Amino acid sequence: MINGGTYVSATGTVTNGQTFTVLQTASGNYRAISTATLTIGGVSGAFDATTLAVPVAATSFTAPSATGSGSITASLTGGGAGCGYVISRYIPLSGHAA
Repeated sequence: MINGGTYVSATGTVTNGQTFTVLQTASGNYRAISTATLTIGGVSGAFDATTLAVPVAATSFTAPSATGSGSITASLTGGGAGCGYVISRYIPLSGHAA
């Protein structure tokens, strides 16, 4: 994108003082690198995006209770190596969109 215009994959022209933005789609695989190359005036630069490693699911989550009277723990057992919490949170009694 040049000077806030639309993203294009075709050849364009950048002049002095203009800005550009590179938009890149990351790989759908874990620990994979995708590369976008931008060439201006015969000089090329590579922009790499590396996706994170496979998330590790937690099997236990502890947080303060909604009433503030102590902590609450939720745990999973069994189910194999892929079974667990990827996102862990408790929803309060009020004031949460969920």
